Amino acid sequence: MNSINVNQTGGFPLTTDVLSYMQNAYKIFNAMSGISGDLIILSGCEVVGNTVSDGVVAIEGEIYPFQGTTLGSHVFIKEVNTSKIFEDGSQKTVLVEKVATFGSSTKSYPWESFRRVLNNRQIEEKSFTEETSLLKRLEKLEERVKKTVPLGLVAIWDRPASDIPEGWVEHTEMQGVVPVGYKSNDDSFNRIGTTVGTKEEKVELKNLPNIKLNLENQNGSGFEILGDNLKNITSWHRGGGQWAEGHHLPEWGKEQGDYLKAILKGGEEPINNIQPSRIVKFIRFVGF
Repeated sequence: MNSINVNQTGGFPLTTDVLSYMQNAYKIFNAMSGISGDLIILSGCEVVGNTVSDGVVAIEGEIYPFQGTTLGSHVFIKEVNTSKIFEDGSQKTVLVEKVATFGSSTKSYPWESFRRVLNNRQIEEKSFTEETSLLKRLEKLEERVKKTVPLGLVAIWDRPASDIPEGWVEHTEMQGVVPVGYKSNDDSFNRIGTTVGTKEEKVELKNLPNIKLNLENQNGSGFEILGDNLKNITSWHRGGGQWAEGHHLPEWGKEQGDYLKAILKGGEEPINNIQPSRIVKFIRFVGF
């Protein structure tokens, strides 16, 4: 900060240059208006009834004292010039005082546009303590997000893994499976997190229904006889003899004559249990 060393012996040269230097020195305080902004009440200007007290305001980059008076709709800059008599007897304007106050002029400013600047404590309270503060509002927003999208929520993702949004990770536990709803009274579906079912299933004899076959009576050799795997055969013709129900067909090669021919053949391929599906990724919300 600039200063003037006036406490010196020998007679201080109080010239107009020195006075001009002093005047320029305190102009730097106008920079405070750049921090507060335009049309700002820096101090005072308290409204009591229909009057406003003295104070300090910032208008268009300059700081002015505010002269309290009756409340009005507009503020203007009042300039008061004070003249002094010089040594040669002439009278000239020496002091120029500018104050802001209520009234009308060529250029004026609406009183409703003025805002009161907050001190550091008020800023802290507004920002962090009050229920309407920015911090409180952010905390409420974060809590609302947690309730809207709870941690651990699993969702279907039909895009590449590289496009998974922030806050989500791939839920690898769902790879190759489809979700099934929980059912408390069913032992197959009442354990969360377990895997049930198989991709393929091989059909066994116990899975086949009971069926009746109309068997063809054939004579000769070179045909296939299926014995114990056939049930409920009502009769078997061998020459003129009859076999009662429940008897088994003879094994091939032990006897010659008329035989019943029963051929049941299959490829023994497993049954595909996959339902019509679309391959997707499952992602899980882990928070921001």
